[in-house]
Amino acid sequence: MDRDLLIDEFLEWSEKQQNYKKGYKGILKKDLLKRWDEHFFDNNLFDVNIDFIEDDIARIKEMVYNNNEAGWKAENAKYRKGAPQAILGNENYLKFLKEKKPVVEKTRNYYSYKTSKTSIDLASPDSIAEFEFDGIYQHENKTNIGDIIFFNQHGDKPAWPSGLSAICIVTAGPHSKGYDANKPNNFKVTLKPIIILPRVLSRKEFIGYFATYNISFIGPMIKNEQNQANAEISTLEAKNLVGILIDIFPELKEEINAIFGDDFYITNLKAIEGGYKDLNIVSNLDLEPNPISEDFPKNLILYGAPGTGKSYEMNKRANASFPNEFLYKRVTFHSSYSYRNFVGTYKPKSLYKQTDIIIFDSDRVTMNEHKVEPVIEYAFEPGPFLILYERAVKNPDHNFLLLIEELNRANTTAVFGELFQLLDRNDNGESEYPITLEASIYDYLRGRNITEAEIKIPSNFYIWATMNNADQGVLPLDTAFKRRWSFEHLGINKSEAQIDGIYIKMPFLEGKPELKWNTFRRIINQKLLELGIHEDKLVGPFFLNKREITNQESVKNKLLLYLKEDVLRYKTGIFKSSLKTFSEIAEEYDKGNNVFDETLAFE
Repeated sequence: MDRDLLIDEFLEWSEKQQNYKKGYKGILKKDLLKRWDEHFFDNNLFDVNIDFIEDDIARIKEMVYNNNEAGWKAENAKYRKGAPQAILGNENYLKFLKEKKPVVEKTRNYYSYKTSKTSIDLASPDSIAEFEFDGIYQHENKTNIGDIIFFNQHGDKPAWPSGLSAICIVTAGPHSKGYDANKPNNFKVTLKPIIILPRVLSRKEFIGYFATYNISFIGPMIKNEQNQANAEISTLEAKNLVGILIDIFPELKEEINAIFGDDFYITNLKAIEGGYKDLNIVSNLDLEPNPISEDFPKNLILYGAPGTGKSYEMNKRANASFPNEFLYKRVTFHSSYSYRNFVGTYKPKSLYKQTDIIIFDSDRVTMNEHKVEPVIEYAFEPGPFLILYERAVKNPDHNFLLLIEELNRANTTAVFGELFQLLDRNDNGESEYPITLEASIYDYLRGRNITEAEIKIPSNFYIWATMNNADQGVLPLDTAFKRRWSFEHLGINKSEAQIDGIYIKMPFLEGKPELKWNTFRRIINQKLLELGIHEDKLVGPFFLNKREITNQESVKNKLLLYLKEDVLRYKTGIFKSSLKTFSEIAEEYDKGNNVFDETLAFE
């Protein structure tokens, strides 16, 4: 505002009867005000922007009352009662500025009401009748007639669909203290429907809209969200929501504009329209569907003794039924494997920006010749489960396999976490019970255009695993976990035909008829069974590979060591009773002597 004009208006205001102060007669003049402004306030006293007058009032108040200039104190001392400061203070100039504040038209409030009692059809059967909404205990002092309510119908297993069903207006209230007079914070309002949506919009229909998804008013609520009867919505959030409604129901555009105004809504809020090439969609890879026989279990554990060919068998089945690396992933569990590895987590990722400054290596001496400065960002990195889940959801005509090797070498309960619940499959092959995962996982899936509020393992997502019950370093599987899997035992001799022509090499057999590996195994395994050794400790056909079977050192350091240290640590019967330690067994073996018990006939 013009400086001189503002001073003139202030002088005119001060002459009005309700503002006139006799004590200032003869003092309050324009040239004096301008002199004060110039000498003590750097010409900022009358520099006022009406659009930001609140900020200017606060600034000027601080100037007037906190001016430390000695001259300003002396100026006040000239006049009785400190007239200069009073003239510019709360009762005069600052009061004048406050009265100049533009009148702000009352703004409309926006709320989302979530009910567990009724649907909009029951509340207002003819779609125009007013109805009471009670049990509210927030925003009583702010709620007014004319406020807009986004009506979300919900409930505990209701007979109606859950979600946003109508836009209503407050016609009366707040009034009569709710459904429970003993709860003084509860109140009622009267609502009137102004728009009934063509269909109820569930929460998942909003998830693709980034600007609105994180607002809990959409409803129905998901895990860990506040289950509030009503929630206040900002004007921007209301604009986003109205824009989405027009996006979903373009036929309502004129009706919505008549209520909110042409400039209220925001369109094209959808975060993902599917117009980009997504390598997790099979159509981009030109793969034919891979139907799977219903005889194949969705969750399968293949177990057996070491060397029975569990991994080989699983790999053969995977290649036959999932004939492309896009259709399956293989992961090996181990003692340090975790839920974060399996599902996904945020991890630091290095980015680099060009720079003209000198950058040194970590020794603080060597200069980095690349002239790039590292920047660390945190990005969500999906694990094998989430990668396969995304592919399965996006490609329902194809089948996908997650193959887990050595299932029980990790703490499976910790690795699967809440995914454990998903392993319970119904007759259609999908998870019987959906679960809610943590927000970071939903953020990732939402960014990949998967908008479900809860997840299930789809019927085209197979999980197969291998394990060895009796091996060292493995952890037991609890009964509840095992109950959700199909088990298949791989017999100790099932695949021996594949290596039937392989002969084992040992020093004491030199010059004697060749001994087949399978014959040797059967003799050893039979003796182990007689000694009460569990089947999972027997020697499978692939315990040694073809090269190792014919290598005398491999036979000693792998097979004989396994038999002595892992199988027969506290038993005798396989090796000569005189050989008490593996060192003695190895020494006799190297001399070309037979180290096995006399009852074992290999010839």
